[in-house]
Amino acid sequence: MRYSSNCAILITPKSLNALDDKDCPICKEPYLEPPSTHHNPSPDQEWAVSIDMVADVSGPKDCCGHIMGRRCLDQHLAAPGPWRTKCPLCRDVWFRAPFTMDVDEEDQEGSEVETSPVEDSLVEPLRRSRRIAERNSRPGTPNAAMGEQSGVSSVIRRQSRTRRRARARGFARQLFAALEVEEGSSEVRCTLEEVKQKLEALYGIPRRFYADQW
Repeated sequence: MRYSSNCAILITPKSLNALDDKDCPICKEPYLEPPSTHHNPSPDQEWAVSIDMVADVSGPKDCCGHIMGRRCLDQHLAAPGPWRTKCPLCRDVWFRAPFTMDVDEEDQEGSEVETSPVEDSLVEPLRRSRRIAERNSRPGTPNAAMGEQSGVSSVIRRQSRTRRRARARGFARQLFAALEVEEGSSEVRCTLEEVKQKLEALYGIPRRFYADQW
């Protein structure tokens, strides 16, 4: 599984015996056998993975199922630009939101974040914006109304971003718990069919809606 704070991509390692093409379609390098769960793989090792599903706060989605090297997949997800949200082979849209951790300085203090209406990290920005608005609203100050409106808009945008991040992190914890992912691991120890059953229970939606999410 590949994941960020707002999205998880569920992939399945493929044995060489299950492959018709033994080379990665992106880098053209030959695949190796996937390592066992008891060995830490080298970052240079390339084995085949299929892109099966994506899960984010909006729901699960069946993916194209294309097979590529897991190293090439990681490089694709880390690449700049809009194409990393899509399959590099068929352009199937995997997810809409950026695949990044997207953490600000305010979010780095402490790992436990709850989805409360008012975040502690908003207190100081609210105070700063209030001071700016008060200063710009003094008589004789140019652009007083514009300054006040800008300060309020800045607070609203910051509050919206913070709530989205808190919601995404809360979702990530729920997803890991539902799939029984061990702490510090990204491995899901169940079949794809079992994953779909767990996601159906987590989201509370019939599985027939998976392909219709986007």
